[in-house]
Amino acid sequence: MKIRLSLLLSLLLVSCGPNANNSIEGYWIISVDDGAVDGHVEFVNGKAIVYEVDHGSSITAYEIIDENRYKLNTLGDFEGGLITVDYELGSGDFQKFGSTGEKTTLTRPPNISNDDLIGVWKDVYVDSDGRIDKSYITEIKNDYLIVDTLLIDHDKKVFTRSIEEQKYSLRNGFIFVTDPETSYATTRYIVSFDANSITYYDSDSEIGRTDKRIDKFAQSSVPQGYKKLSADDYRDLFESDLGNNNSIEGYWMASEGNGEIDGHIEFVNGKVLIKEGGVSGDSHFATYEMIDDTRYKVTGTEGMDEYNFLITLYPELDKALMQSYGSDDEIMELVRSPDISNDDLLGVWKDVYVDSDGRVEESYIVEIKNDYQIVDTLLIDHDKKTFTRSIEEQKYVLRNGFIFVTDPETSYATHLYIVSFDANSITYYDSEGEIGWTDKRIEKFAQSSIPIGYKRVSEDGSRVSEYGLTTDVKVTSAITLVKNAKTAAINYYQRYDNFPLDSETATTGVLNYKEDPTSPVAYTPDVGNVDFGDILVYQSQLLEQEKTPVGRSTDFLVHAIGCARVGEGLIGGATYGGTSTTMRFKSAGYRANRIVYYFMPNLTTQEAAALAKKVNGPFESDAVADTDFINASIAGTGIDDIGGLIGANAWFAPGDSDGEYHAYLYVSHQ
Repeated sequence: MKIRLSLLLSLLLVSCGPNANNSIEGYWIISVDDGAVDGHVEFVNGKAIVYEVDHGSSITAYEIIDENRYKLNTLGDFEGGLITVDYELGSGDFQKFGSTGEKTTLTRPPNISNDDLIGVWKDVYVDSDGRIDKSYITEIKNDYLIVDTLLIDHDKKVFTRSIEEQKYSLRNGFIFVTDPETSYATTRYIVSFDANSITYYDSDSEIGRTDKRIDKFAQSSVPQGYKKLSADDYRDLFESDLGNNNSIEGYWMASEGNGEIDGHIEFVNGKVLIKEGGVSGDSHFATYEMIDDTRYKVTGTEGMDEYNFLITLYPELDKALMQSYGSDDEIMELVRSPDISNDDLLGVWKDVYVDSDGRVEESYIVEIKNDYQIVDTLLIDHDKKTFTRSIEEQKYVLRNGFIFVTDPETSYATHLYIVSFDANSITYYDSEGEIGWTDKRIEKFAQSSIPIGYKRVSEDGSRVSEYGLTTDVKVTSAITLVKNAKTAAINYYQRYDNFPLDSETATTGVLNYKEDPTSPVAYTPDVGNVDFGDILVYQSQLLEQEKTPVGRSTDFLVHAIGCARVGEGLIGGATYGGTSTTMRFKSAGYRANRIVYYFMPNLTTQEAAALAKKVNGPFESDAVADTDFINASIAGTGIDDIGGLIGANAWFAPGDSDGEYHAYLYVSHQ
């Protein structure tokens, strides 16, 4: 949104004295239900100057109905309407005449003077590894803003810095910033303000942000050994490698940031096709327009206001961020689909899954011939010494990084999103399971190796088929995350020679260095108390998150990495007794006084059984049912006779619902 210069001048010429809170006179911010700023209105001397993002400015008269209600008169294209104000809350709503839809919200902006803002303010953006990749520091002196902007590329080890001076004027919660050389003006709507921070909406991007006050103007830190480039050289360095990547046109995959694909978007000739979720997801059409070189406005078709987005393109990364108007939280990451032809995929690809002992238990080989896939799938149960194999032929179609696979007999289609590709491997997401995996190219079609002496059974007769590929992959991924947690915990111990108890962490708190590496504030989890895992994530930055693909979080329990003394209660309610008759991690031995564990809430019976087999196995032949593998290590009752276990690193307790189990996995000990 660009504020017109003529409107700015008209607004600045109006007197700017303070208004009584029980009068509608003065400035109000206009916003819609989702919080997006949609313009502003000034009431003065019986007139209302209204500026709306989509309709420009209008000047009309207003009438007093009673002490809380006002009528805006119809004038030209402006429909007029009824305003109801709550002066104590400093807010109100406006409904246009003849409209039965959503009401527009009015909010009186905070009363701020120039003196309130004089000083230095800073905002920092970091990448996924916690490194600063963009920051700016703004020093406000009288009527001038001095802005130090820093951009860093850690891959190329270069940075650019620009320091600009702009003139600004403040009026009733609005900052008007003007570039002296161009007289180009932007407007910032101040939403909230205190002595330490200022939150506002920029009229250009319509995205709110919060700047924090700092002691003095200081240039942001640049890593040692990085080369400084001019702004033009910095831009040219990336554009030379981009080709046509600086255009939004084409296919993009939408991700929630946790790696799960949540749909895809196609931009073509000013139109947008948005498809949510997997095969069964809804499809919607929208339009888009370019705001500037890197920003695009997507507008849903009539009645589809929820598909109004602002998209910011980062061509040097081949990524984009998509955010609903006015939302600070709902940010989707867009990843451009690779350009792949059928010839790139022709040949044989293989993927193999192994158990905790390194034995092949699931694999498939895919041979791609023209428009057909020949799939050899192998499932092995090493306990029962059985296997099942199926070879199927499927038709496939490739389009812009998406593979549509159809079973010729049923015409059932699955949708595979290709995430990355080279001559030796292809990584993609299944739109049904939302689980990514990587296939490696091999020389020819060959059946997977089966141990001598194993009996072949039908798919219905194989025990492995009860778990299915998805459950096993999720469990395998969960075990990998536990291993990552162990590495992070060991690194922490080597640095500090101590594992902090969760009870200690709850008192000392956890600072969130991921959000603000320079001025971190206390981290507060949405559910439960802080734990040792929060230290690893938000202070040491050795883990991305405390979450695994298995289990079910609730309003009271989520995945966590805890630390407790032997004999104390654990997250989820179990007690670590430290004995073989109660609960003891096999790897912790008898001398541990503190244990670090991974807590996974509410696993299904199948997930818990698969986890027990992989972590605690092998089991003897008397363990047959899923519950046998789980009951072999129940917290509080020790090791069961069935299954022949001597010790266990995965323990289970009853979950929140029947057939669910909380899991406790060994990470480390002190």
